[in-house]
Order: sequence, then structure tokens, then C-alpha cells
Amino acid sequence: MPAAVLAAGGVALCGLLLADLVAVALGGAPAEARTRLTQWASEQAAGGTAATVGGAVAVVVGLWLLLAGLTPGLRGRLPMTDAMDGTRASFDRSAAGALVRHGAAEVPGVSRARVRVGRGVLAVRATVGFGDLDEAREGVARAAAEVVARLGPARPPRIRVRVSPDAHWRAPGSGPDGLPAPGDPPDTASEGTAPRATTDRGTAPTAHTAHPEKENTDAPAA
Repeated sequence: MPAAVLAAGGVALCGLLLADLVAVALGGAPAEARTRLTQWASEQAAGGTAATVGGAVAVVVGLWLLLAGLTPGLRGRLPMTDAMDGTRASFDRSAAGALVRHGAAEVPGVSRARVRVGRGVLAVRATVGFGDLDEAREGVARAAAEVVARLGPARPPRIRVRVSPDAHWRAPGSGPDGLPAPGDPPDTASEGTAPRATTDRGTAPTAHTAHPEKENTDAPAA
């Protein structure tokens, strides 16, 4: 598109100049605008401000066109696998992100998710409100893989999933204060750590539950 716009502008200017030259060759008077422009250009020095600014603008436009020509176009879309009849199609990256976000939100325990769809990487950051972090990460990765498989991109992106607990997350089997939930056996309060009770001088037994080390860490990328 940038090259087409620039080429169209150049063709229009060259057409006007050619029409004026043909009119002069047939005995007509030159266009006043071309006469003034020619006179102004002849009065400018080679190292003057106008020449420097014009050269800088030409360099910037040239680099911009070179960048546009070397980098892939349609940045907001990803090509799909070509059909048998040669049909070429693509899907919108933001729409793919919305589908992945919807699938991640249906995973048990996930309260919210953010998705970024790039050309080579599909990154999902999910926040878990309850449940096991590893199971939530596997569920989000599976949901994202299903969406990518349905879309059928020509070059499937790598799926990268990171999960983190929210402020109210508790380990599975723990009560609101990290203690065992009512009715749970004492030896299932945490991951292999039994609660420790003390009854010194009639003090009511208190249980201490070790929080899992992965509470504030992201799960490894899928």
C-alpha cells in the first residue's frame, strides 16, 4: 500500500509535467507554477536549508519503503493453511486472542486471562482464584491448543502459558485462613505436611499449614 500510494502520486506529477511540456512544444505558454518552481530551485544553494531538508525527507521515505517491503504485510492477520482448491485465507489476530481468552475462562479455577497473539508465539497469562495451579495451567494450555487447531494457521505459533494465584487463592483443601476445611482429615491439609497441634496450659489446638512454594510463582511455559 505505501509503495502504491507513492507510485500513484509520482505518476500524477509526471503526467502534469508531461502535459505542460507537450503544450510548450506545441507553441503554448509554460505553466506558471512550473515557472515559479524552476526559478525558486535555481536560486537555492546546494548546501542550503531547502536542499538539506528535502534530502532528509527523501532518506526517511526511502527507509520507510524499504522497511515496508522487507517486513511481512497484514500484521494484524495470520495466514491459514491453503485449501486444496488454492484458496488463500487468514484470520484476525485479535479475534484469535478473544477465542483463546474465552476458552481459558472456562477452565475451572481461572478468574481472568490475558492473551497476546504474535506471529510466532501465543502468550496466555491466567489468574487462578481456586484450585491447583498446575492443573489450571494444563487446562489453559489445552484450551489454547484446541483453538489453534480449529483455526488452522499455516505456521502454528508456540503456546506459552503462565498462571499466577490471585490475592484470595488458597491451596486445595485449605479453609479461608489456610487451615484444613471442616470435615477434612488432618493429614490432608497440605502437600504431605501434617498439621502440628500444641496444647500447652489449656490452649486450644492450633494448626499450621505450609503454603505451597508455587503460590507466587508462574507456572513453566507450556
